[in-house]
Amino acid sequence: MTKSLHTAAPWQVDFVDTDMVYAANGLRVATTHCDGQDDEMPWEEVEANASLVAAAPELLEALEDVECNLARCDLDDDTCAKIRAAITKAKRLDHHYKCRQCGCTHHVDFIGHDKADA
Repeated sequence: MTKSLHTAAPWQVDFVDTDMVYAANGLRVATTHCDGQDDEMPWEEVEANASLVAAAPELLEALEDVECNLARCDLDDDTCAKIRAAITKAKRLDHHYKCRQCGCTHHVDFIGHDKADA
């Protein structure tokens, strides 16, 4: 498994500035609204985006757990490819992903298709 380079979980949405996401160490990891640029975006969407960003580390960990057990799951190839693509994108792995289960390397494009490298 490739080591994560992102700020450690948990992340949380600020209680007052609900467009800002902070890590447990108190540092801001994301802002989902920029005054003057995102004024057309409804505030509910801004807050929903912040919640999704805050959940990102846990979502990545859950996907990695699922990916580790793909051989035992009854998932179709397209779903497996989407899981690998999401992990690859989140970890910035340059379109190559080493499967923790079988050890093979997959080339992944970010529209959900992959193929095992020979």
